[in-house]
Amino acid sequence: MSINHLLSIARTALTTHQRAIGVTGHNVANASTPGYTRQRLEIVAHTPLRTPHGPVGRGVTDHGAARVRDRFLDASVRRESGLLGQSTTLRDMLARV
Repeated sequence: MSINHLLSIARTALTTHQRAIGVTGHNVANASTPGYTRQRLEIVAHTPLRTPHGPVGRGVTDHGAARVRDRFLDASVRRESGLLGQSTTLRDMLARV
């Protein structure tokens, strides 16, 4: 394993984790924003390089930022928002009568 290979692994690790720090900063900056959902950077290892002496790691990369949301809660909010709109319309129509 050459020094260039080791430096390449270190470079990809630093770049990926620098992006993770950026995502964390974005989460902190928008923590009080209504409707904002936290994000998480998906970090994955590169496929190892197969050598006669065994596999050799090639560092990490990111697969983008993913929103951390609960599907059940999202579906509940959408359903209840629809019911609220329906009830509000019904209330307004009955008030006219």
